[in-house]
Amino acid sequence: MAAVLFGGPGTVLGHRAAGSEWDLRHWRGAPSIITPTPRRPIAGIEIHHSVLPADERTVLDGIPITTWPRTLLDLATILDHDALVRALNEAEARRLSDPLSLAALLDRHRGRRGAGALRRALDDGAACRGVTRGELEERFAAFVRRRRLPPPLLNAPVVAAEHNYVADALWPAARLIVELQSVSHHGSPRAMSADADRTRRLTLAGYRVVYVTWAQLGAPAEAAALAGDITRLLTAAGRRVD
Repeated sequence: MAAVLFGGPGTVLGHRAAGSEWDLRHWRGAPSIITPTPRRPIAGIEIHHSVLPADERTVLDGIPITTWPRTLLDLATILDHDALVRALNEAEARRLSDPLSLAALLDRHRGRRGAGALRRALDDGAACRGVTRGELEERFAAFVRRRRLPPPLLNAPVVAAEHNYVADALWPAARLIVELQSVSHHGSPRAMSADADRTRRLTLAGYRVVYVTWAQLGAPAEAAALAGDITRLLTAAGRRVD
């Protein structure tokens, strides 16, 4: 915070320091700041000059900082491909969301330094492809409508083993939960551990948990199979209730 105060009004934490604050990558070096007006160099602070749009700035834990999509764009100028993919995967694992998606950010900054590297990382099969949480939820809602499935409760609170969770989609009577994720989410050890704990507690509480990916919803054959499986689970649960 001291580095941000040094930069003056409009200054935000950025680059490696912002990546660390967002838990996208570990960093213990000098703090990085982005100032709207040039500042004199000072030992121990990495200073960048840029006038950021309002939707590329936010406040995290009381610290003015670049949004996580803008942070990834800045990190793309300094990280190698593998490190950038890991940062993208971590953003997905933490279920970060922002009104400005990565795709929209890249369209805005087409040709900017780092944009090409970020696009290549997004095109990597291990990355999240810039899909926002809202976009994935919208695609699932459309899938439910097209396949004429009973409408679930969305973002529904669930309690299991004294832990409070939010189910992406819940059919309460069938005790069936759908969690919306992409394949890359499971590449993060932190995410794998959290998923394992969550699924175990929900299973012991009598829920069935089905993980659904963006790719499954978009591929006709996989979407049809998924709809059939969900229908069978709902039907089986109905017979048990009866």
